[in-house]
Amino acid sequence: MRRRSPATTATLAPSPSPRAPARSRSTSSPVKWAAWPDPFPPKWAAFIQFLYKSVYAGVQIFYPEQSRKGAGHNHKRWPAEENRFVSMAPAYPFTLDVDPAAPQSRLTVFFRIIMVIPHAIIVALLGVVATLITLAAWFIILFTGSYPAGMSSFVVNVFHWSARMNGYMYLLTGAYPPFSMGPDTSYPVRFAGEAQAEGRNRMTVFFRVFMIIPHYIVLYFLQIAAQVVLLIAWFAALFTGSVPAGMHNFVAGFLRWQTRYYAYAALLTDEYPPFSLN
Repeated sequence: MRRRSPATTATLAPSPSPRAPARSRSTSSPVKWAAWPDPFPPKWAAFIQFLYKSVYAGVQIFYPEQSRKGAGHNHKRWPAEENRFVSMAPAYPFTLDVDPAAPQSRLTVFFRIIMVIPHAIIVALLGVVATLITLAAWFIILFTGSYPAGMSSFVVNVFHWSARMNGYMYLLTGAYPPFSMGPDTSYPVRFAGEAQAEGRNRMTVFFRVFMIIPHYIVLYFLQIAAQVVLLIAWFAALFTGSVPAGMHNFVAGFLRWQTRYYAYAALLTDEYPPFSLN
């Protein structure tokens, strides 16, 4: 028998398979998978979530209609569906009615802070008198349980003037406010409400200064946001001639909240104001 040559033996040997060796089917030892590393630490995840919410809120301010478009938000809502939440909430005794945003004169927008100075001086003086009346009314309500009509009507009239001044100063309208204390239904920014004269709650009146603290804290931060939005709206009105609708609505909501806060602090009503921009 002849011995095979090494070359012949090499040709008959099985060639190694390019595939990876098969895994063992034994189930005696479970496979231990390595833990997937978390790409974001908890602090970074919270920061990213805050950044996302801030960007989304900015989109709603600048483009209120565009932010509703997308998956699940492109359907047309029935009128009853839009108004059902409004009808469920009781109306607060005092509110601020603001007309929709309208074109304004760029010249008056540029000099708005100067043009509002005469009103600011008068409203500041009237505010001092209204504060003294409120202090006197605090004692009167505690002893009699009622708010004198003459005193409350003066404070309400100061609110009318102040609301028109704030609406003009915060670029909610381009119409110059009148120098009057009474209501003006033709002005785009209107204060509405009547003081509660009888049936006052002496307990809530006594602790009124403490009960308004939560609203004061929230309004402190809201005022900072409103000032930033107002600055951006000022530049937008200078270039476009109008305030964007989203910014207009946010500033109007802030002034509504502030109006309810001051009305409750001035003892015009015993109903606690809601925490809402609407």
